[in-house]
Parts: sequence; C-alpha cells; structure tokens
Amino acid sequence: MKKTTILLACSAMFLAACGGSTPEKSEGGNSSVAPAEVTISAQYLGHYDEMASFGFDYWAILNLYSDGTLQLSGYQVLSKDTSDYKENKGFSYDWGHGKWALGKDEEGDDATIMSITYGEDQTNVMTGDKNVGSFKYTVYPKADGSCTFTCNLPIVSGRECQMTTDGTVQFADYNEFIQGKKYAFTEPTNAVAHLDCADAHSRIYVLDDHKALWVHQGSADNIAAFSEFTTGSWTNVAGAFTLTFGAETKAAEISGTNATVTLTYDPYAGYADPVQATFTGDIKDVPVDPAGSKELKYTFTTEDGSASYKMYTDGSGRFDCTAGGYALGEDSTWTWAGYKLTIKCGDTVKVEATPDGTTYNLSFTYTYSVAGHDMPYSFSCGAGVYTKW
Repeated sequence: MKKTTILLACSAMFLAACGGSTPEKSEGGNSSVAPAEVTISAQYLGHYDEMASFGFDYWAILNLYSDGTLQLSGYQVLSKDTSDYKENKGFSYDWGHGKWALGKDEEGDDATIMSITYGEDQTNVMTGDKNVGSFKYTVYPKADGSCTFTCNLPIVSGRECQMTTDGTVQFADYNEFIQGKKYAFTEPTNAVAHLDCADAHSRIYVLDDHKALWVHQGSADNIAAFSEFTTGSWTNVAGAFTLTFGAETKAAEISGTNATVTLTYDPYAGYADPVQATFTGDIKDVPVDPAGSKELKYTFTTEDGSASYKMYTDGSGRFDCTAGGYALGEDSTWTWAGYKLTIKCGDTVKVEATPDGTTYNLSFTYTYSVAGHDMPYSFSCGAGVYTKW
C-alpha cells in the first residue's frame, strides 16, 4: 500500500461490498429518526484498553451511513452495564459525528473523505474537563478489502484508537454492539491453585509467577461473572503459605494440603467499606520456594545510571548508589496499594508516590542520607510497569 496516513479513505468498490444494514441513528431523547431507507455503508470497530488498570476499557463503533453522515459512539466495558443503550450508563452515543463522501486525495486517487467533530457533552474521564476537537481522516483499503485508521477519542485528550472494518456490518444496532462487547472474565491460564471464599462470591487465583489475583462479583458456578479485583503476591516457604494484598500479609492455616486464610482489604482507599473474606483451597500444586528465596520484581534506575532501587516479590527492597567512588546502599520494604507506592526503612517512610494524573507515570525521589548529607535520586516508570504489580 503506497499510503499510510491518519486520514480515512475507502474505495467505491469497498463501500459497495459493505452491504445495506438498516441503522439505528437516533440517540435516546433525540427526536430525529433516520428514514428507513438509510443504511449503514460501513462499520468500524476499535478497542482501547490502555487505561483498563484505571477502570476504563472502551470499545468504539463508527457507522458510516448511506446519506453521507457518520456517528462515532463508545462503550465502557468495565461499567458492566448491559441495559438498553438509551439508558446505559456505560454507553456514549455522541462521541463524535460528521460527514463522509467519496472524493479524490491530493494525488488524485479515489478516497473517502471523513470529518468527525466531538459531541458537545464529551469530557475528560479523568479530570472532567470538556474535550473539543474536529478531525479529518483518509484511509485506503488493503488488498483483502479491509480498512484500518487511527481515530482520536474524546475520553482523554490525545488518546487514539485503531479502528478497523473487514467490509461487513457486525452489529445492526447499538444494543447488539453492547451485548457483543460486554464484560466477561477470563480465567488465568497460569494458575496453579485457587482459593474460594466461603460465600462463593470471591476467588483468589495463585499464579505461577508469584502473583495472586483476587476476583469477586461472581459465583462458583458462574466464573464468567467474575471481575478483576486486585493483584497481590504469594510465598510458600518451608510449609508457610502467605498471601499479600496491599499492605496486608497473612499466613494461611494449613491442614494437609488445604489452606485457609482471612483477608481484610480496602480496595477503594476509604471510599467504600473494606472487604473481608475467608478463603479456602487446595495448594498441593503450589511450588515450594527455597527458604529465604526471593525474586526480583522490578528495578528502577536513574537516568545517569548512578543509582537503582530494586523491588523483590517478598516485599523487600534495596537502594544502591555510587557516590565519590564508593558503593552505598540500604535495605527497605515496599508496598503497592490503592495505586500508591510506599517505601520504608524500618519505621521511616522514605517514599509515598502515586501516578501522575496526566502522564500516568509513577515518579518519586528517594533520598539517601550519609554523614548528615542528603542525596536525592529521581526514579520513574510508565503505566505499563506498575499496572502489572
């Protein structure tokens, strides 16, 4: 393909192949209803899950109609709202609207020119600020008749999503779209054991990488209804099986190969009642760690490489630096709870850091003191790192 651009275009042959599905163009509360003869000429779908760790996981749908209009809409999967689109709190009808038409690009090639303007009520989902934008796109079909282009989304300024069509209309209306993209929990394939809560509404998966996944809002016979709750860790040293979620570490009571542990965790940082649950499960397949063993979880390094902070799976940490030709350092402990990193040396809190609300980077300054002299060192990592903790 000779063109790669953020503008959208499709050939007349491709559009003819898209078929004629009767659309549902009107939003709840909007009195304008599309004439029956107006059909969907093309339908694009896109998935944006880069903010899933913050509770935002979106599917976008873009309908190009035979009357030359278009509509961009979105569905927040993690809202878990599957009601009718007109009342659905997770569905946004007017992410954007505009027009499209067959035409020529600057080089005289056939193209579909598309313009999209954000809906009037679109706001930044993180800050609540109003998002305003108008965009023009051109995309060219691939040899197999599919089309893909990069579309701006109004959820947060600068967010983009790959929108793709295979030449078919997958969803005849928005309710079909919601049902087709609704949330469904997928059991982890690397679980070596699981512990269930006595009321069968929570489960902890013990994963083979020393992580533990606490899920809830399901039942023992309805795993698909589970939703990800929080990620923790586990150790199994010399017959002592422990689970850590947030700042809480609890050792399980062991009977044969059966483990029972009660956890109290505040997943919403005080905005809702803490969750307390007793879990029981068979841990015979959980690997036994050698006594005193620990695995490196992540290493922060300063830009100039003069210092590092290592985080280990057992909650211990180690700061090391080089100053004046000397290798210096100190041991510490760390916790990650409520999207806050806390580092302590004994009872002294050295670091309390949360992700930046704009860049989503986690940045902090670790101050090492020697002979009464404070030496600050700056560390940072992106969301792709800490969302896996």
